[in-house]
Amino acid sequence: MSATPTPVALATLAPPLKAPGVPDIPALPPAPAGFDTAALGPLPPAPWTVRQAPRKFVMAGVIPLGVAVFLTLFSQLFDWPGTPEAALTDARKAASVSAKSGQPVWHLAPGVTAPVPLTPWPTIPSVVGFPNHKANVTVRFLVGTDGKVDRTGLSVTGPGSGPVSAVTAVLYSKMRFKPGRVGSTLAPVVMERRFRYPM
Repeated sequence: MSATPTPVALATLAPPLKAPGVPDIPALPPAPAGFDTAALGPLPPAPWTVRQAPRKFVMAGVIPLGVAVFLTLFSQLFDWPGTPEAALTDARKAASVSAKSGQPVWHLAPGVTAPVPLTPWPTIPSVVGFPNHKANVTVRFLVGTDGKVDRTGLSVTGPGSGPVSAVTAVLYSKMRFKPGRVGSTLAPVVMERRFRYPM
């Protein structure tokens, strides 16, 4: 014998919801005494000092930026005193003045085009009487505007240079150079060359 289930109404499982009611909105408090509701409208403009405040902040950034741009452009056209660029410009001017007055200039000075040798640099393989001698030699000489070495201004110095000084002076005095220049002006140039003996 089979049992038949008894039907169950949905209302017993989930009772129907109540219809939503109108929410209770609290009443607004009354306006204070002396409050004129008709006076509500656009607010008056801000005082002048308040209106100028944003401009002050903008100008606080624009003015330093303008100064920085001006100084950058100025530095492209002129050298600031005391900077390496200004010292380099002064050295070039001094070399130019010396060259125009016929005074010798140093071959490594700014603005100086050093003389170019037209003959090979001398080599000193040995000196008679000093077979095992060693020396660090510095030769300083003046190349005139004619490209010749001035023998009176030639010096040979350095540790152990004594035995090789005479032959070094003779060989260097025979060299020929393309004259040095400062800009487009021919100039006498003081040259210096170092070598280790024996070569």
